Amino acid sequence: NNAGVQVWDDSRIQYPMRFAAAHGFAEVQRWPIDVQGKDLSVIRNQKDGPVSLFVHGSREDFMGVWNPHSNTGTAHFSEYLEVPAKKIWSWGVDADGLDWRKALSDNNSAYVELQAGLFRNQETYAFLEPRQTMSFTEYWMPVRDTGGISRANLAGVVHLQRNNGILSVAFNANRKISGAAITILNEANPTNLNETISLLQEKADLVPGRVWKKEIPIPNAARNLTFEIRTNEGVMLLRQTEGQYDWVPESQIKVGPQVSYKVPEESRRTADDWLQFGKTQELNGNALAAMQTYEKALLKFPGSFELSKAAGRLDASLNRFDEALPTLIEVHDRNTSDTEVSYYLGIAYEGLEREEDAADAYREAMRLPDLRAAAAMRLAEVQARAGRLERAQELLTQSLQFAPEDLRAAEELVAVLNTLGKTAEAQTLAKDRLARSPLSDFLREELGSPNLAHLGGDPYRVLNIAYEYARLGLYRQSVGVLSRAHPRAKADQSEPGSVLPQNHPLVVYFRGYCRQKLGEDAQNDYLHGSRL
Repeated sequence: NNAGVQVWDDSRIQYPMRFAAAHGFAEVQRWPIDVQGKDLSVIRNQKDGPVSLFVHGSREDFMGVWNPHSNTGTAHFSEYLEVPAKKIWSWGVDADGLDWRKALSDNNSAYVELQAGLFRNQETYAFLEPRQTMSFTEYWMPVRDTGGISRANLAGVVHLQRNNGILSVAFNANRKISGAAITILNEANPTNLNETISLLQEKADLVPGRVWKKEIPIPNAARNLTFEIRTNEGVMLLRQTEGQYDWVPESQIKVGPQVSYKVPEESRRTADDWLQFGKTQELNGNALAAMQTYEKALLKFPGSFELSKAAGRLDASLNRFDEALPTLIEVHDRNTSDTEVSYYLGIAYEGLEREEDAADAYREAMRLPDLRAAAAMRLAEVQARAGRLERAQELLTQSLQFAPEDLRAAEELVAVLNTLGKTAEAQTLAKDRLARSPLSDFLREELGSPNLAHLGGDPYRVLNIAYEYARLGLYRQSVGVLSRAHPRAKADQSEPGSVLPQNHPLVVYFRGYCRQKLGEDAQNDYLHGSRL
């Protein structure tokens, strides 16, 4: 995730790091002083172009930017275990950077980007398996009148700074904390390393709108001083010792160019090289190039199980079912316990309308946990289209047990329950899920309260609802959704040039298809669609 934060030339990037990595992890440098002796944490010093660096060797949960100009800042907090990666981006203050201020703002102002993510840089990606979800929580918090950011968490932001024998401490609470116990400690008594000396103990009622501040004389021979804040009951809320952070030991950091594996040119590639090259293309969204890579690789390594599996999986994902089926049958015969192969084999069979073969493949895919939720939902759809709605209900319930947050499985279960006449159960589930996923157009449809104005802003919103019904064989519901007249959306609530759903050729064509599946005459719909 990424947030743009306005900065001035004296603004400071206050990330808890000693080292930063370049894009692609090509090089690691010290932070904040670069090889030329410039302090890159200060915006005005970024004279050599943009600063685009990733935190390296830090396990801290926060990052921030402080603006002396406005005596304010912005801090970001997220648990390291959930969102470990951090990046700073700045346009810099060279000629191009100053030009971007004019191009990107109305007042010639500058900004930086506080970025956070799962992997160490922007070039690293990974796949989620079908029906898998991930969730993480990030907090962006305003900071005022602290003089800087030494640590930030959900309790608040603290800044510690020494100046002429005085420790200045400021804490900006993020919420009301009544009877907070604030302590400042000398890290250790030089004559007894097991003893700490308390320099301040105070109770205070803290609120976000008022910053707590103190200036503490620093004792002679004092070690690093520590700020602690606890609740009235003694629960630790925040603790910061001057200059101490959760860093990887410096001895484990290699500064300078980094060694990385590069896929060799074609004549020297192994099967694994080809596989990695194709996977990288897929991760970067270039699926057709990846397909060509796998095809070329199989000419060189026709017996490679993994290359054949990748090619079959991608063919099935691209709806190239005729091409996918023989490849997936071959690898399935070689390893019937590979549930990923079984899952995509089911998709290929399904795309070719071999429903019973698809059902068998999905049953195999359910044997191991990785794809159990996805296979159960797919199998439920096959069963529903065959009229076996009770079995579909059981499978969708199973799918939700394996992937409780899967919205589509919940939506389909609501539709099946309603079709079976289990209205009360369906209504309860729909209301619960809509409260958790208020953007679900399908659940609003099932509850009998579709937002027609919203649906009218994009024909694909209507198509998505109708398609989900069709996946369950509920073609009558699809026809009803596709036959409605929608009001025109406001100008700023639809894409330029977009037409109303009832005037979109795909909506009309799909309505004809659903009528045909019901055994009804679809000729008028197809004729109408051909003229749009």
